[in-house]
Amino acid sequence: MKRGLFITFEGTEGSGKTTQVELLRQALESRGPVMVREPGGTELGERMRDVLLFGGMDLHPEAEMYLFMAARAQLINEVIEPALAQGRIVIADRFHDSTLAYQGGGRRLAVHWPPSFPKPDLTFLVAVPV
Repeated sequence: MKRGLFITFEGTEGSGKTTQVELLRQALESRGPVMVREPGGTELGERMRDVLLFGGMDLHPEAEMYLFMAARAQLINEVIEPALAQGRIVIADRFHDSTLAYQGGGRRLAVHWPPSFPKPDLTFLVAVPV
């Protein structure tokens, strides 16, 4: 079976990524795309989403980065890789480029790409004037 297609959407908060993801999902509905968001998409990811976005904790920047990476690793292994192996299209609302931007650029941390992480086949950068 041919490996599926992995498409990601990146951009700042409020740029319309989620809207574009939904429009693409609708356009590809007959092909049964899998939609994921970061952080989230798994039980671990949703719990980490609550901690990272709504937890009110003062996290060390490296701790924050590794929580995002842990949630991503779980999402890859539970959802993304199995779907790609089945030949399905996976559409992601954020992926590793967000970590490069926020933790790498914003927090000046050294961000690496683990060899086990799949590279997107196509990434859309949703850019709007600030």
